[in-house]
Amino acid sequence: MSGKTTAEELEKTLLKLRRTEEKLRLEQEARKRSEGLYRMTLDGLSASIAILDDQGEILFVNKAWRVFARENGIAADAVSEGINYLKVCDAADGPDEDTARIFARGIRMVLSGEKTSFSHEYHCHSPEKKRWFTGQVTPFPDMSRKRIVVSHQDITERVLSARALQKSEAHLRAIHETMPGLLWLKDPQGVYISCNPRFERFFGARESEIIGKTDYDFVDRDLADFFRSKDRAAMSADRPMVNEEEVTYADDGHKEILETVKTPMYDNEGRLIGVLGVAHDITERKLNEDKQKKNLFLLKTAFQSASDGFVIINKEDRIINWNDGAAAMFGYQAEEIIGKPCTLIMPERFRQRHEEKIAGFDHEKGSRLIGETLELVGLHKDGHEFFIELSIAHWRVGDELYFFSIIRDVSDRKKLEQALEKYTRHLGERVKELNCLYGISNLIEKDISLEEFFRRTVELIPPSWQYPDITCARITFKDQVFETRSFQESNRVQSCDIIAHNNKVGRVEIFCNEDGRATRNPFLKEEWDLIKAICQRLGDTVERKNAEKDLRAVHENLEELVRKRTRELAQKHEELIQETNGRLRAYKEKKQLEEQLSRSQKMEALGTLAGGIAHDFNNILSGIFGYSQLAEVSIGNPEKARNHIRNVVKAAQRATDLVHQILTVSRRSELQKRPLNIAIVVKEAIKLLRSTLPSTISIKDNIESREKVLAEPTQIHQVVMNLCTNAYHAMRGTGGVLTIDLREVENIDHSLEKGMAPGKYLRLDVRDTGCGMDEKILNKVFDPYFTTKEVGEGTGLGLALVYGIVQEHGGSISARSVPGKGSRFRIYLPVTDKESRGNSGTHDPGAISGGTERIMVVDDEKSILFSTRELLEDFGYKVSPFPNGRLAYDAFKQDPSAYDLIITDMTMPLMRGDELSIAVTKIRRDIPVILSTGFSDNISEKRAMEIGIKKYLQKPISYNKLLIHIRDVLDGS
Repeated sequence: MSGKTTAEELEKTLLKLRRTEEKLRLEQEARKRSEGLYRMTLDGLSASIAILDDQGEILFVNKAWRVFARENGIAADAVSEGINYLKVCDAADGPDEDTARIFARGIRMVLSGEKTSFSHEYHCHSPEKKRWFTGQVTPFPDMSRKRIVVSHQDITERVLSARALQKSEAHLRAIHETMPGLLWLKDPQGVYISCNPRFERFFGARESEIIGKTDYDFVDRDLADFFRSKDRAAMSADRPMVNEEEVTYADDGHKEILETVKTPMYDNEGRLIGVLGVAHDITERKLNEDKQKKNLFLLKTAFQSASDGFVIINKEDRIINWNDGAAAMFGYQAEEIIGKPCTLIMPERFRQRHEEKIAGFDHEKGSRLIGETLELVGLHKDGHEFFIELSIAHWRVGDELYFFSIIRDVSDRKKLEQALEKYTRHLGERVKELNCLYGISNLIEKDISLEEFFRRTVELIPPSWQYPDITCARITFKDQVFETRSFQESNRVQSCDIIAHNNKVGRVEIFCNEDGRATRNPFLKEEWDLIKAICQRLGDTVERKNAEKDLRAVHENLEELVRKRTRELAQKHEELIQETNGRLRAYKEKKQLEEQLSRSQKMEALGTLAGGIAHDFNNILSGIFGYSQLAEVSIGNPEKARNHIRNVVKAAQRATDLVHQILTVSRRSELQKRPLNIAIVVKEAIKLLRSTLPSTISIKDNIESREKVLAEPTQIHQVVMNLCTNAYHAMRGTGGVLTIDLREVENIDHSLEKGMAPGKYLRLDVRDTGCGMDEKILNKVFDPYFTTKEVGEGTGLGLALVYGIVQEHGGSISARSVPGKGSRFRIYLPVTDKESRGNSGTHDPGAISGGTERIMVVDDEKSILFSTRELLEDFGYKVSPFPNGRLAYDAFKQDPSAYDLIITDMTMPLMRGDELSIAVTKIRRDIPVILSTGFSDNISEKRAMEIGIKKYLQKPISYNKLLIHIRDVLDGS
C-alpha cells in the first residue's frame, strides 16, 4: 500500500486540483474584471495615457491617446500597443522633432532610475487652433517588473488664461502708472499697500517709501484725521463714498481741489482687505462753476435792471419771464403777466397775424424777422398805444422752443422824427416857393419882352404850391391873358392884383381843381404870401421895364427880400436841426445826466484859481523866452550865457512847481504832513487871489508869523482858498474888503478856545464886509451839503471840508457874522517844534559821477529822447535810444544781457512804459527799470513799486537828479 496511491488519496488530490483550478478561474475572472475596470477608468480620463514596459514598448493606450494621435495626423498603429514608443520618438522629424527627443531622454532617465519622474510643457498647434500640452513620465506602481506611465494633458485653456491674466495685469499696471489722477490702496488700518506716481507727488515720496506707512507720517494730524474718517465712512457704509477736499502737493507746493472716491475692497472669500482711493483734479471745474454762477448772477441782474424791456415767451406764446423794464413800459408787474399770452401787450389788429407767425415758425429755417430790428406798436395796461422797437432771437432747449425779445419805447423818438418830417416838408415847400421867386427873378434879368416874361412866369407858379396837388394859374395884364398849358377854371381861386406905379395893371389867379367837397379854403397863409410876393415882383418888373432906374431898385429889393427869406429859412432850418439833435442827445444821455454828481467845492476853488494860474504861467513863459533870447545873444560870453541859462532853469522849475501844485490840489498826488511855514502858503494864495478877484473887492493882509505847524501844504492851501472864495461870494454883488490876518498867540488856561490845550498856536482870520449871516444859518454853516447859494453855484461841501481839515490837523475853527456887515472865520493850528527833514533837491554837479554801463532809453518825445542820450553819453554811458516801447521790447528780447538799465517814459504809442517794464522783467528778473511820467492816471508810485520798477520819477527831471538816481539804481543804493 505504501507504493501505491489509494483511491481516497487520489480523490483528495483530484478535489484539491479542482479547488485549485476553481481558485485560478476565479482569480482570472477577477483579474479580467479588474483589468476591464482599469481600462474603463483610463479611457474615461481626458489625459492621453500610455503604459510602457522597461524597453519602451507600448503595453496599453487609452481612448484619449488614440484621439490625440488621430487629431494630429498620426496613424493609429504607429503609437498603439506593441509599438516601441522610444523608437517612434527617436525617429521623429519635422516641427515636433525637438519635443520627441526631449521625451525620449526623459523616459530613459525614469527607466534607468536617474529620475523618479519627468515632465515637459510644449505646444502642438494644429492648422485650426493653437494648443499647449504638458507631458508626464512616472513609474508604474507594480514593481515586479519595470513599467512606466506616459501621459499628455491639454493645458491650452490654462495657458491662455495665464496669458490673459498677464495681459490684464500689464494693463492694470499701465493704468496704475499713467492715470492722471491720484490712485492708492490702504488696508483696513489705514496702512498704504500701493499708490501711483501722481500720489507720490502729493506726499513728495516714492511708492517704496509710502508703502507700510499711514497718513500721519506725511501730513498734519487734522488732515490725517480727515482722511481716516472718510476711509472709515466708506468701510462702514460698504459702498463708495465721494467727497471734495483741497490739498497741497508736497513736491512743488501747488494747491488743487480734488474729488475723491473711496471704495471698500474685498478678496475672493469676501474678506475686507482695505480701501481703494481715486481722486482727480476738479480745480478748473470749480473755478468755472464759480465763474458761471457769477456770470449767471450778473446776467440776472442785467436782465432785471435793464431799462429796455426783456420778454421771454415759449412756443405756446406764453410769457415765462418779464423784467422790470418791461413792467415799467407796459404797466404789468411780473406776477400779473407771466403765464399770459404775448398778445396781451399788442393791439387787437396785430394779434391774429402774430399767432399765425408763432404757430408756423420753423426752427430750422427760422424767419426773416429773427435778428432784425422792427418798429411796432405796443399796448399799455391802461389801453393807450405807443411806438416800440423790437428785436427777437430764438433758441431751442431739447424739444422746447423759446423766443427772447428786447423791447424799447421809442415814442419820444418817433415824435421827434414826425416833427422833423413835418418841418422838413414845411421847409421843402418853402424851398419850392423860393425856387419860384428865384425863377421869376431870373426871368427879370433876361432881356425879354413883358409878354414873354408873363408867359414864362405863369408856368413857374403851379409847381411851387403846397396844396392842392393840381393847380392852374392865370395872369391878366392889361388886355392880355396868360394861362398855364393845362388851364381849367374852377370856383376855388386865390387871386391878387399886380400894382405898378400905384395903379392896378393886372391880376394873378391860382385855381384849385377840386370837386367842391371841401368846406374850407384849401389855400394856406404861406401861399397867400407867395402870390402877393409874385404880384409884387410882377408889378416891380412892369415898373422896371417902364423905367430902368426903378427896375434896378426893384431888383435890389427883390434880391434883399430873397436873401432875407433865405436867411430866415436857413435859420429856421438850423434851429430845427439843433432842436432835433438836442432832443436826441437829451434822450440818449438822459441816464448819464441823471447819474452825474455835483461838482465839489474844491473844483469851485480851482475855477477861482484858473485866472491866477494862467497869469503865473504867462509870467514864467515870458521869463523863459526872455532869458533864452538873452542866452542866444550872449553866446560869445559863456559866463553871461550861463547866468541866463540858470534863470531859464529856475523859471522852468517854477513852472514844474506850479504844475505840481495843480496836481496836488486836484488830488493827483499823495498827501503827507510835514513842518510847514503857513505864511508862505497864505501869501501864495493871496497872490493868486489878487489876479482873480474883481477890482470891486480889495485885499488887505497882515502876515506876521514865521512859526511852523505840522501840516499838509495842499490842504492848508485849500482851506485858505475855500474861506476866501466864500468871502468873495458874499461880496461879489456889492464889493468890499477881504482881510487875511495870520499871527502867533498863546493859549494859557484855555483862554482862547474851549477844549484847546495850553500852548503856542497860529491864528488865521479871514474877514469880509459882505452880506453876513443870521444865527440860524451860522449854526449850520459847517454842515455837509448845506449851502445858501443858487443851484449850480455850490455843493455845500466847502466849509464842511475846511472843518474836517482843521480837525485833522489838531486845530479848531469858529465863525462869527452880523447880517449886512460881514463875517469872520477864525482858525487855530498848534505850532510844532519839529524841523522839516530832507534835502533841497540840489546837488553839486562836480560830485555827480557817470559810468560805463549800457542803458536803454525809451521815449516817444524826440527832444527828450536825444537830449537824454547826449547827457548820458557825456557822462560815459553807452546809450541805445528807442522811440516806442514795442521796438524797445523787440530789441531787448533779441539780447536781454545787452543792457544794464532801462529808462522809459510811461505814456507811449504801441506799448506803455509799465507794460514794457512787466514784459522785460518776465524775460530777465534782475533788469532794473526807471519809469518817468509827466502825468498818468494809469500808474502811481505805489503801483510802480509793486510791478518791480526801481525808481518812479515825475517829469521834468533835472539832469543832476537823473544822474544821481541812475547811480543809485545801478549801485543798488
